[in-house]
Amino acid sequence: MINLDTIGSATDTRGELVSNIARLYSAGPNDSPSRQLARRIQAAAFIQLPDFELNVEDREDRENRWGDHMSFTGAGYAAARLIEGSEDNDRQDTSQDLLNDIDPPYLIKNMQVVLAFLLSESEGTPPPQRITVNGTIILWEAVPDAQSYVVAQRQSGQTNYTYTILPANKTGIELVPNTIFSIGTIGSNGLMGSLSPEYVSSF
Repeated sequence: MINLDTIGSATDTRGELVSNIARLYSAGPNDSPSRQLARRIQAAAFIQLPDFELNVEDREDRENRWGDHMSFTGAGYAAARLIEGSEDNDRQDTSQDLLNDIDPPYLIKNMQVVLAFLLSESEGTPPPQRITVNGTIILWEAVPDAQSYVVAQRQSGQTNYTYTILPANKTGIELVPNTIFSIGTIGSNGLMGSLSPEYVSSF
């Protein structure tokens, strides 16, 4: 479940535009189905909207706030909340919460995040099926029709991935020890499907 809630305004509390950032909230722990969903959304946005920064937050929602995604998590569904990058709490749900605060290009960009994820999940190329970990050396079997590979990596405790894109003729990478990683495939249509399950490099 993806909850689109408070996604239309790019104006922060100082009245300044912050139009290239959005946030994803999801229930922990860091390897929970909801947190994994949030990172899959982030990965799809990274491929399709490289100029838009999507941050996976280490919380289920903002402090002392509540979103509809939390009910779905409680019912056993993977769920995440997409929300604007810099909200104005003093304006929300007051008489000052006006239509002219909506920034149409920013609203469209947030919608494109979700559409990029849905398109990637439905039309993207699957990840490599045979991934082997030999200490810090990571190898995988080539995927037919691969245009390139994406190695999404993070350290323990980090919620956000960083990404390395490799050409189709390179089916291996060396990572630092204890790196948590996942691998995706970008096909000839330019879409990356779901990421592989997460693995951990070792000493």
